[in-house]
Amino acid sequence: MNILTQGFIRGLEGFITAKSDLDRLKHMPQRVEDGRLVNFKGHKLTAKIDGLEDFVIMDADKVNDAKRFTSALLGTYLEGFSKLQGVEDCETTPTESTNNEPTLEDLLLDAVANGDKKEVRNICKQLKEQWFALDDDVVEDAIDDIKDCVADKDVKAVEDILNSLEEPEQEVVIEKSKSAPELVKEIVKEETPTNNDEDEEDLLLDIQDAIKDEDIEDVELLLKELGTEHPRYKEFSISLATLKGEDAVIEPETNEIDDIIADLEDAIKENDIDGENGAKVILEELKELVGEDDEDYIKYNKIVNPTTTRRNRRERRGK
Repeated sequence: MNILTQGFIRGLEGFITAKSDLDRLKHMPQRVEDGRLVNFKGHKLTAKIDGLEDFVIMDADKVNDAKRFTSALLGTYLEGFSKLQGVEDCETTPTESTNNEPTLEDLLLDAVANGDKKEVRNICKQLKEQWFALDDDVVEDAIDDIKDCVADKDVKAVEDILNSLEEPEQEVVIEKSKSAPELVKEIVKEETPTNNDEDEEDLLLDIQDAIKDEDIEDVELLLKELGTEHPRYKEFSISLATLKGEDAVIEPETNEIDDIIADLEDAIKENDIDGENGAKVILEELKELVGEDDEDYIKYNKIVNPTTTRRNRRERRGK
């Protein structure tokens, strides 16, 4: 392998370690076939390269069937990738790579450590989209549990919750008995039917195609089939409104409003009015979401800002 080829391949390694992204990994080399680099999607990335022998970096199914980009997944890939470069005893690991950009999980742990409820809510929204392939009930329960940990700044508990969402790896258990000196037994995770996932993926692709074709009627029908609870419903609704030449009106999620009101009531109970994350700060969050004419905002504004409310009344009477 010549120097230019080695430099090109090392550049590809920097591409994947620069960002934790499962889709990006699928476009990386998966094997060398007939002297050509081929990615996980089966597409040839290069013409034939002299001196590049056929080689499998990582089993394609491990990436194509993955639901999340995990440290274990990246570590396995980099191990195979280092062998492609002809580097022996390479100790490259995800933590030693050039990836300095914090993941959403890292940002979440920092926010929990700081007791920043608003930031935790924002990050959980992004994580919910990232975990779209997981069971909705499992994700909702995990997010609720994470929010419960913020008040106590319980970072360890949040780490456990995040780890519980990791896809369990296949493992080999070695049992010893009198009848057999060594019995190797593989414990393989029971696979669940993927028909529903495939149907959903096809539906999402149909919606995207209909939006590209500007077929408003088709988009409307497909969105009804998708349902308002789907995490990408709002995104597609905005695209539909754009096609119609309308302004997209996206109402805040009821759960988000309830969370803010719950935090507001807690702050009021603790008499934390002017603190960094006190009632006045949370009240402003509520105002941004629902507006100052909303009945909930009016109700809590009277409690949090009683002096201001009385002054406004006096000013009106004076007029």
